[in-house]
Amino acid sequence: MTARWSEQSPAQFRFPGGMSGPERRFAMLESVYGLGGVFAAQRWRWLDRPSAVADASYKPHQLTVAAECGLNVPASLVTNDGAQARKFAAEVDGELIYKSLSTGVLTEQDELRIIYTTLLTDDDLDKRHDRSIALRLIHVAIRKKCSAITADMVSAKVLSGRR
Repeated sequence: MTARWSEQSPAQFRFPGGMSGPERRFAMLESVYGLGGVFAAQRWRWLDRPSAVADASYKPHQLTVAAECGLNVPASLVTNDGAQARKFAAEVDGELIYKSLSTGVLTEQDELRIIYTTLLTDDDLDKRHDRSIALRLIHVAIRKKCSAITADMVSAKVLSGRR
């Protein structure tokens, strides 16, 4: 096979009813690692190599790459230490925001919930940042200079040096 294109969204793995939560999670991990391992073992040319897509999902990595590309990146801190968060707030100039380090999407009792980027107050720094809570990304807020950018159609021509 030299190329494969799919416009279909990948389906969730399906498992038989009656599995316990731990069994279902184990089966899901085994399926993800099994199929992911098969894909990773292929020597195909990828447009979006799954491992590169996964690496790019890490926000601290995104900020580093953006800075390496010459983009202005706001001062940022990843911490779960309230004292460090307050120290950072005192050292930087401007408002601070909290951003989820992951997708910011979670399911609770079969209800989808979204964690939005949030402007932080001094009270937030005191209440939300202690060692009992997971790591958080805090950085200086950047005010938007435009309200929206839209594209009606995007086209691309991919050229290869090989025939």
